[in-house]
Amino acid sequence: MFRIFTRRSSTYANVYRLSIEHPEQFWNEQAQKIFWFKRWNKVYNKNNLLRPHWFQDGHLNMSYNCLDRHISKQQ
Repeated sequence: MFRIFTRRSSTYANVYRLSIEHPEQFWNEQAQKIFWFKRWNKVYNKNNLLRPHWFQDGHLNMSYNCLDRHISKQQ
């Protein structure tokens, strides 16, 4: 059991490090795992530090991603 925990925590540490060191690459990969009605033009726009924009010009519907896409797979 200790070996499994160590492997999982090591994987977690690697994923966490990637998210901190390369956030745009990390979130780009994560965002590709869900359905987008319109893909984003830029992952992260930090021109306005008070209100940065993630996935600029992208359009998604979280209700669709949480429910509808799973229902359509079953039919």
